[in-house]
Amino acid sequence: MNDDKYLRERVREVLTLLSSPQLQRAYQARAPDVNVAEELFNQWDDWYRPESAEHGSQFSADEIRVLGEFGDVIDAIADETPQVLPPLEEFMQTDAWKRLCAEAQKALGALAIQWPSI
Repeated sequence: MNDDKYLRERVREVLTLLSSPQLQRAYQARAPDVNVAEELFNQWDDWYRPESAEHGSQFSADEIRVLGEFGDVIDAIADETPQVLPPLEEFMQTDAWKRLCAEAQKALGALAIQWPSI
């Protein structure tokens, strides 16, 4: 694997997971002991590191802007939700989850032009 693309791939994978109810349910089915609702936020925090030099070198200015806007949204949603989230299916019924999913889809759509198949 090309190390230069590793962070890009991980960020795209996380956005794809955040945008897809089907992938979230599949993840929960594979890992029934994991709180996937919480893991959605944790994975974003694991891979979205705008303060790192690696982040700045792997994304274009437009990509950084789109990711930053999504980062602001997911941070706001995290601030509005309980620290311990309910199970995935319950979380999926909330306005917070619906907004999270919609905003991730929006970010992926905005990045699709810059992110051809890797």
